[in-house]
Amino acid sequence: MSHSRLILAIIKVIFFVTIGILITTNPGTKKYEQYASKALNSYLKDRVCQEVTEVLENSCTILVDIARPQLALAIAKTTQRNNFLVFSIYQTDLSIPSAVPDYEFKTVGIFDYFYTYQAEKVD
Repeated sequence: MSHSRLILAIIKVIFFVTIGILITTNPGTKKYEQYASKALNSYLKDRVCQEVTEVLENSCTILVDIARPQLALAIAKTTQRNNFLVFSIYQTDLSIPSAVPDYEFKTVGIFDYFYTYQAEKVD
């Protein structure tokens, strides 16, 4: 086997191993729902609850914790997954009937991790 053929064979093996790793570490919908629920919970506590009056601030964080199962259900119902085998893109259009504005979240899932690259208020 010539030197160039050996290098080509090694490159092919590395390529297919990398693709295999990407496919097996493409996180699924349930994992996304857990991630999104935790991220939304933190967002509501850190941003939305800080905007309410000081009297309601402590009550707000408690209400967010109590509402977490319902928020998780809303995420599950409003999320659309585009599976590209080696990674997935999740779009969640979250509309909660309350003083909280509607949001659209776009998240990529790859290597068993999530990265939310877009979070916009929807008018």
